[in-house]
Amino acid sequence: MICPKCNIWLPDTAKFCSQCGMPRSGFRADGTGIPIPTAAEVRPSVPSTAAAQPSIPSLSPQIAQASGLRPGERAVQMWRAGQVERSTDPEESDSSVSVILLATDQRLIVLREKGLMNKTYKPHGAFEYREVASYDLTSMLRIKGLSIYTQGKWMRSRTDFNNLCEVDPVTLKAVAPFPVEQTRALLDGLMGRK
Repeated sequence: MICPKCNIWLPDTAKFCSQCGMPRSGFRADGTGIPIPTAAEVRPSVPSTAAAQPSIPSLSPQIAQASGLRPGERAVQMWRAGQVERSTDPEESDSSVSVILLATDQRLIVLREKGLMNKTYKPHGAFEYREVASYDLTSMLRIKGLSIYTQGKWMRSRTDFNNLCEVDPVTLKAVAPFPVEQTRALLDGLMGRK
């Protein structure tokens, strides 16, 4: 089922839209009749210094459900990556989990990916753009890495993502990688940096 107001996929058992509260009677069984916004209609809620980014017309149903997009929030870009999880135990090494990064016009959503054949996605965190102190985007032989720095009340924290790879938002298959400059320009635009 699809909510025509929010343009998100909902489980068949849903009695109302989790985003806007529309009752089940307004849902559509397929995507017919749902307008896809054009780039001119997209109004990002980022600072006015950021360039308007075209939105992704549709998302995989699993990603749309797991991401919990807010009303009016638009998806702009999606990546698959490995998130480095640092171990506090000195006898254990750091590990990496597979994640999907969904850049919207308001935040960067992190979804944990589990499974080999039947993949599942669960919310793993999010970075509000206004809370990101800085970020580093690195590239070596077309393999990108992203480090996000946030400033807490008493200390600064860093989250690392390695093997950053653009994916198709519907099939979740890897697509031709963007140059690192294009990815940096996208992130700068979304975060309101020049």
